[in-house]
Amino acid sequence: MGTTKAYTCVDCGAESLVDVGDGMTFFSLRCEDCGLSHWVSYEDIPSGVKVWEDIEDLTPNCRCGGHFRREAPLRCGECHSTNLRQSQIVMCYD
Repeated sequence: MGTTKAYTCVDCGAESLVDVGDGMTFFSLRCEDCGLSHWVSYEDIPSGVKVWEDIEDLTPNCRCGGHFRREAPLRCGECHSTNLRQSQIVMCYD
């Protein structure tokens, strides 16, 4: 199960909603540079591909030019800092 969480950036004070975790029919990647979430449907993974690094390499680059990674850190939506403080869970999803 995944969650959408609200975070406050300690560096700039901006509030951001961030998706954390996977659903029943998709998994979540995050841009390593800007933090944008990208969901990939299990149906879109070519047969035989089972390694996360291969799936990451098959995913198009983010609009900022960064790469989507499974373990990319959460980032502020404004300044892209990783210095975030969670304020609340907004919703849970499958």
